[in-house]
Amino acid sequence: LLIIRTLIVILLVLLFSRPIMQRGGGLAKSAEEPIHMVLIMDNSYSMGQQAQGDAKNAFEKARETAFRCMKILKPYDRVAVLLMASEPIGLVPSFSANNEFVAEKIKEARLSYKTTSLPAALSAANRLFMDTAAVNKKVVIITDMAKHLIDGVDEKDVKKLDKDMQIIFLPAGEELENLC
Repeated sequence: LLIIRTLIVILLVLLFSRPIMQRGGGLAKSAEEPIHMVLIMDNSYSMGQQAQGDAKNAFEKARETAFRCMKILKPYDRVAVLLMASEPIGLVPSFSANNEFVAEKIKEARLSYKTTSLPAALSAANRLFMDTAAVNKKVVIITDMAKHLIDGVDEKDVKKLDKDMQIIFLPAGEELENLC
């Protein structure tokens, strides 16, 4: 029980330190390789909260962060978008190079009354990568980092993920330099 509690604390510290997890051998991807990015936007109920004195709620900030991630992409890069609630929803369910289409779908995204399921969203992203020969695989999770985010995360589920998939956590509204 003590080990489990310690692991939970370590996981929370890593989560809030905005880690970039890469399960591959650490080899740098070529700058020439197209990026295949899965943007996972948390649309759970908690994302509707608005900080005191703030004009936007966390979901609106997440939408802006998603747009900033898309601006970093080159014309040959591909993006898919999932909404992360208890069951992930494929907003853009396959990789697309049509950024205008993707941006329109992100604008149409709405909050859910459901909770977040990180394992289900990661599993859905993993399935998207199975259908492609992509080398430069990124999953960008835009969330409010609510404490229930890691509920249900299991080591055996993590081991099933593509080892070359880079996972990046971004707090909603985070200023980006070149994280995406």
